[in-house]
Amino acid sequence: PVEAILLSALPSVTCACGCQPAFPAELGDELGAQLIEAWGFVACLADLLGSPPFSMQALLAGLLQGSASPLLGLVHVLLLRQAQADMEEAHATGVLQSPQIHLCDCTLVAAAQRLEEAWAWGLDPDLWRAHLGPATWPEVLRQHALASGAGGSRYPLKAKPAAEGPDGPAAAAVKRKRPRGGPAAGFEGEDIALGAAADGPLKLQLPQRFAEGTWMAAAWRVLAGVGPEGMYINDLVREISQRGLRNISGSKHPEAGLTGALGREVLFTRLKPGTYALQSIVAYHQRMAAAGKPAVVEPPADVARAAGGGAMDADGHDDDDDDDEESDEEEAFAQAPEDGPDCTSWAAHLKRRGYDGLSLSQRLAALTWLGGCLAEGPGVRGRLEAREREAAALRRQLLEDSRAEKKRRQEEAAR
Repeated sequence: PVEAILLSALPSVTCACGCQPAFPAELGDELGAQLIEAWGFVACLADLLGSPPFSMQALLAGLLQGSASPLLGLVHVLLLRQAQADMEEAHATGVLQSPQIHLCDCTLVAAAQRLEEAWAWGLDPDLWRAHLGPATWPEVLRQHALASGAGGSRYPLKAKPAAEGPDGPAAAAVKRKRPRGGPAAGFEGEDIALGAAADGPLKLQLPQRFAEGTWMAAAWRVLAGVGPEGMYINDLVREISQRGLRNISGSKHPEAGLTGALGREVLFTRLKPGTYALQSIVAYHQRMAAAGKPAVVEPPADVARAAGGGAMDADGHDDDDDDDEESDEEEAFAQAPEDGPDCTSWAAHLKRRGYDGLSLSQRLAALTWLGGCLAEGPGVRGRLEAREREAAALRRQLLEDSRAEKKRRQEEAAR
């Protein structure tokens, strides 16, 4: 009977003894499967990426060589360029502003949210496009991992015990009533000079609680002369450093420290992700525009004050406490991508050791992750849908040609 037939395992022992392994011993079957996946993805989408043809052995040699491999650098540059194009094109569609975002295309939403997340990290995607190349792609890859969630969550702020404000328990009660995530220091109009007319020029003055050399004083002095359009966080840090308003040589991530500091102040407003301006200037320009009058802002001629101890903020904290808090935020910013539970192993090691410090398995994991991001993006999906339409049109044409040929033969046979 058929049930009695014993099927031998495939491949049989005699057959397996004469076969060579599909992959080298140092690669193994698991990494070999990942290598096939990565190579096949790039090879199948060579027309979309603009990739030249190359063999799987050449890709493996590039992975073993590391960041110095021209082929590996070219593959990562092409993949990163397409990933950024997907993010920017998806964001330009305005899908995140849709009132029914849950009904929108999930691939567009995910790609657009990655760009928003990059801005929230304080990253500048324009620099990716300007400087992406054979020498810079490992750093761009690390920043893409942060924006996509593979590098860990954004740094958490340490919870501090509630304390009474400088005005007593009433001020502390008001502070507790503020909504979560709202400004925790200052009040609107604090930096407007007394006696200024509501419909006249806007006269600004540096708040007394901003000591010289702090993030608050430095950012206020720069933004006071910018206008309602504000300034991007990276440009703001660069301007502060160039003007010598604060020493940032000891900060590993000054953008993170400044972003956290501005988020705790009501005097600064976020116009869009990564862009800040003075709240008083923005409100004044809106008021003048509504009244049809020209807006004239008069920043103080000299806002420098002698640095000294004892400068207090609206929460009753010493400025030294602010520095400690900023350093804590910068430390958390540096630790979160490494120690977060949602941080991938290759992303954590990429930050600590660089790309050449990754193992072969981690390099393959990074490459397959990048390919997966593209596979979920609108660019690859659009190309695959176009191929399906072309294939369907070709099948219809072949079917029509076959029917026409069959009909012609029948007519010839009937004559």
